[in-house]
Amino acid sequence: MFKLSRLENSTQEIVFFVTLVSSLSLLIGGGFYLFLNDSTLTTFTGTIGKLFFAKLFDTIGFAAFLLGLGTLFIGKFLLPRSHNSKDILKLSPQLTILIIVQSLVVLMCASLLTVFEQYNQWQITQKLNYGAGGFLGWLLGGSLFKLFGLYGSIVFILTFSITVSIATGYMELLTTWYWLCEKSKTISLNLFSLTIHASLTIKEFVSNFISQTIRWYKVKTGVIPSIELEAEIINVHLESQTLPIEDQNNKIQTPIEKVKTRKARKRKPKKTIDLCSLENDNIVSSPEIHETNNNKSFHIEINKWTKRYIKPDNALLDKASQPKTSNKNEISKISNFLEDQLAAFQIKGKIVAIHEGVRLTMFEFQPEPGTKLSKISSLSSDLALVLGAESIRVLTPIPGKTTVGIEVPNKNPQCLSLGNLINCVINEKNKHPLPIALGKDVYNNTVTSDISEMPHLLVAGTTGSGKSVFVNNLITSLLYTRTPKELRFIMVDPKMIELSPYNGIPHLLKPVITDVTEAKEALKWAEAEMDKRYQQFADLGARNIASFNEKIKKSSKDSAQRAAKKEFDWPWQEMPYIVVIVDEMADLILTQGKDVEIPITRIAQKARAAGIHLILATQRPSAEIVTGLIKTNFPTRIAFKVSSAIDSRTILDSAGAEKLLGKGDMLFMPNGKTLERIQAAFLSEEEVKKIVKTISQ
Repeated sequence: MFKLSRLENSTQEIVFFVTLVSSLSLLIGGGFYLFLNDSTLTTFTGTIGKLFFAKLFDTIGFAAFLLGLGTLFIGKFLLPRSHNSKDILKLSPQLTILIIVQSLVVLMCASLLTVFEQYNQWQITQKLNYGAGGFLGWLLGGSLFKLFGLYGSIVFILTFSITVSIATGYMELLTTWYWLCEKSKTISLNLFSLTIHASLTIKEFVSNFISQTIRWYKVKTGVIPSIELEAEIINVHLESQTLPIEDQNNKIQTPIEKVKTRKARKRKPKKTIDLCSLENDNIVSSPEIHETNNNKSFHIEINKWTKRYIKPDNALLDKASQPKTSNKNEISKISNFLEDQLAAFQIKGKIVAIHEGVRLTMFEFQPEPGTKLSKISSLSSDLALVLGAESIRVLTPIPGKTTVGIEVPNKNPQCLSLGNLINCVINEKNKHPLPIALGKDVYNNTVTSDISEMPHLLVAGTTGSGKSVFVNNLITSLLYTRTPKELRFIMVDPKMIELSPYNGIPHLLKPVITDVTEAKEALKWAEAEMDKRYQQFADLGARNIASFNEKIKKSSKDSAQRAAKKEFDWPWQEMPYIVVIVDEMADLILTQGKDVEIPITRIAQKARAAGIHLILATQRPSAEIVTGLIKTNFPTRIAFKVSSAIDSRTILDSAGAEKLLGKGDMLFMPNGKTLERIQAAFLSEEEVKKIVKTISQ
C-alpha cells in the first residue's frame, strides 16, 4: 500500500512504522482471538491482549477488523502531509474529524452485521456474546431492524454512512461512481481477455491431443508405418534447427565456381551516371525529407477529468509569526527628521499620515502651496543618504491625494508567507475564475488579483529579486482554488530549474517543457486551441468560456444541435482554463524570434474570452526581449528589482523599479490603473514539494 521510497524523513518513517504495526496487530490479533483456544491465545497475546480483544469484539463484533484497515487509512492520510512534528499538530483538527468519521462507519458496519444476523437467525461463533455486531451493533442494529425491517435498515445505514462521508469531504459521489465504472470496466475487460486466452489454450491442447491420438492409433493399426513416423519426426526436428535461408535457389559452390563468379562480377558493366537525373533526384528528394522531419505533430489532448482531486491543506503552508509591535517613538523621530531635512532643502511642509507596511513605511508629506513636485522627487538619493537607507522612493503625488509619498525601508522588516494570505485567495474563488495572491501593499492590506481580468501578465526582475518565488505563489494559489477539471497548465522552463518540481501534478497538459523548439510548438498549439474554442463558441452561441460552460451544464448536446441545426464534431464537455507559464522568455525570443513572437501576440490579443492566459517572466527586460508588440498586448505587468532605470522604463514605461529592495518587493501595474507597490509573499521549496506530493497522489 505504501512505498518505502516515498519516505523522506524520520517523522514519516515513525508514522509508517506505527500505523503498520498497529494495523497488523489488530488484524492478526483479531484472528488469533477468534480461532485459538484460551490457553494458546494467552501464550500469543498475554493476559492484557486477551482481555483487550475480548472487550473489543464484545463491543463492535467483527467490525473490529475495520479498525485495522482504518489505521492504515490514517497512515495514508498522514504520510504525505507529515514532514515534521509540527505538521502533525497542524493536522490534528482534520485527524480528529477523520477518526470520528471512521468510528461512525465502524458503528454502521457493526449495525449492518447485526441486522443480517437477526434476519437469518444464525450465529457465527459462540465467542461473541452480543453477536456479529457486538454490543453497539446489537443496540443500534437491533433497534433499526425492529423499526424498519431488513430493507429499511440497510437503506438507513448506507445513506447515513455516505452522507457523513460526503459532508466531511472524504467522499465524492460522482467521483466514486466514475471510479466504480472504471474498475468494473477494467475487471470485465481483463476477465474477457483471460477467458479468450484460456479458450484458445484449451482448444490448442485438445486439437493437439486429438491429432496425436489419431496418429498413434494409425501407427498401431499399421495404416502408417512406424519408420515413416520416425522420419517425419526427424524432419520436423531438422527444420526447427536449420537457420533461415535468404535465397533457396543458391547452391553450394566449389572454390573454382566461386572464382568464376567473382570474375563475372568484376566484368559487370558499370552504370552510367546522368548528371541531370542525379541533380533532379538530389534536389527533389532532399526537401521532402526535411519537411517530413520538421512537421512532426505536436499534439496535446485535453481529456475530461473524472477522478477525485485532493486539494492541498492550508497546514502545508508555513505561516509567519505575528508581526512585532512597531516602535512609535522611532517612527515619530524619523518623521520629524524628514521634515527637518526637507526644510533644509528649502521644501517646507509637514507629515500628515504614516503607513507602516511589511518592509517599508510610507510617510505622507503635505508640501506648502507653490512647491514644485519635481524638486521633491529629485531628492530621493539625498534623503536615502541622510537616513542611511538602501533606497528611498518618492511618489509625487499619491494617486487621488494632494500629498507626496516618501517610502522608507524598515530597519526590522517583517516576514510575509503565503500561508498568511491563502485564506483570502480561497475566499475569492467563488467570485473570480483564477484568483491569485500578490502580497501586501504599503497600507498593510492584502492584495489579490484575477488572471482572467489581467488577462495576461508580464513579469521582470533580476536574479534574487523574488520573481521565481512569485511565479510559485501564482501557481500555488491556483492549485488551492481550481481542480484539473477547471484549470490546466502548460509550463515552459528552459532553465530546467524553477518549474521542474511541478512535474506530476494533474493540472499539467504535458510535462514541463525545457526545449525551446518544443516550447514554440506548444505556443502554436495554444494558438490553434484558441481558434478551435472560438469555433465551438460560435456553434453554441456563447460569448466566452464562462457562458460556454454554463450552456454545457444546463443543456444537452441533442437539444443544442437541434437549435443550431447542425451536428457538433467536438466533445460535449466543459472547457478548462489554460494558463501558459514561460519562466524565461529571453531564450525563446533570442533563439526562435518571430516564430515565437507571432503566436504570443495572437494569444495575447484574442485568447481572453477563450480562457487561455499567458504568464511571461524574464530576467532581461531589454527592448529586444520585451518588444513593443509584446508590451502593447500585455497591459498588466509586474516589475521586481531591475538593474537600471532603462529596464524599469522598458517594463513599466516609468522609472522606479531600480530602487526596489529585492526579495519580493515589486511594482504592480494593473490593466488601466496606476502603479502599486506590493511586498510579495515567500514560499519555500519544501512547501512546494509537500503541495506537489499531496495533489499528485
